[in-house]
Parts: sequence; C-alpha cells; structure tokens
Amino acid sequence: MRMRETRPEGIPEATLGRLHHYRVMLGRLQRAGQQTVSSRKLGELTGASAEVVRKDLSWLGAYGQRGVGYEVEGLLRRLEEEFRPTSPCPLVILGAGNLGAAVAAYAGFDLQGYRVVAVLDSNPARVGHRLQGMVVRHMRDLPQVVQETGVEIGVLTVPAVQANAVAEWCAAAGLSGLLSFSPVQPPAPAPLVVRYVNFAEQLQILRCQLRDSGAHTPERV
Repeated sequence: MRMRETRPEGIPEATLGRLHHYRVMLGRLQRAGQQTVSSRKLGELTGASAEVVRKDLSWLGAYGQRGVGYEVEGLLRRLEEEFRPTSPCPLVILGAGNLGAAVAAYAGFDLQGYRVVAVLDSNPARVGHRLQGMVVRHMRDLPQVVQETGVEIGVLTVPAVQANAVAEWCAAAGLSGLLSFSPVQPPAPAPLVVRYVNFAEQLQILRCQLRDSGAHTPERV
C-alpha cells in the first residue's frame, strides 16, 4: 500500500464521516488478526461501494495493491494520524444538567485523545457542585477557562432556550468550535464552527433505513 506524505486539505464533510467509519472497522479487523482488506470488503462493512472507498482513501494518499488490497495496520495508522489529536485535546462542557453530566462521564474521550477540562453552567443550584471530579464553574468564567487551558472546542448541552445566547458567548469568549447537542440549531456566530447532533433526526433516519431494508418495525396500536 502506497502512502502520500503530505496531509490532505479540504476533505469533504461526507468523506470525513466515512473515513471515521473505516477507522472503526479497521480497528476491529486488526484486533481480529486480519492483515489486509479489499476496498470491496471495507465497503461492505461500512455501507459504501468499493469505488467510493478507494476515492475516500485517496484523500489520505492511501492506494491499495491490485489483488491484495490495503494493509490493515498501515491504513489504520494513517487514519489515526488524521483523526486522533497528537496531544490530549481539551474540551469544555457547557451545561451541567443530565445531558451534560452524561457527556462528562463518557469514557471514550480519553481513548480518542480528548480531555474534559471544565464544566460550566449558569444555574446557581449547579455551580460549585462536583461533576466527574471537577467543580462546576459559572458560565461567565468561560473566557478565563479558555485562557487557562487553551481549550478551543466546547460541547453544548444547555436547554434549547439558552442555546443561541450560549453560542454567542462561546464565540465572544474565544472558542473555535462547538459540538451542539441542543434540540435547536443555534446560528454559528463567526468565527465559530458548529456541528449539530440531532437525536430525533438520527432516529427518523434509522427508522426509514429499517423500513427500506425490509426489517420489521412494530406498528402503533
């Protein structure tokens, strides 16, 4: 498998999503002891065509060998270089309610190279309490947290009515990116980059996929 040394720029969003899926599947193949994988097989495992897999991986400078495919270990290493931070990446959680507490407790952050450095809330009933070993700070402390930790990414877990105001505050405080679990989509005040996680939308998509695949979905009575 041949690799290009330069880091790709401007990878399309849809390609980034598929590359993440390839990374997950390659990790499973490696743990199972598999040394090579074809674009067809990787596509079957991730729901993409072999042509799409080859095009996606070419963004990373990865080209399989005809009749052999891709070396699992080498391709996984290249994907890790693309996705995994080279040093622990700090995160700040904005909202210490039930959802914020669940996100703060997510063990996968450490495994993927991320580290929650602070949890903030504007509710006096929550500020000062401990959550996952951290004292919940007031939302107004965000500029100080940014200065202290160098954090660039926030995870938004506040109620919908607060989402817009908190997003504006994040931009003003110096955050660069925001992953929003809010049930509404706040505008992305420049220069903040916002990604949305919409549970209802994903459930609707899943249900449609089950319907279209012929899987049984119980009818309401």
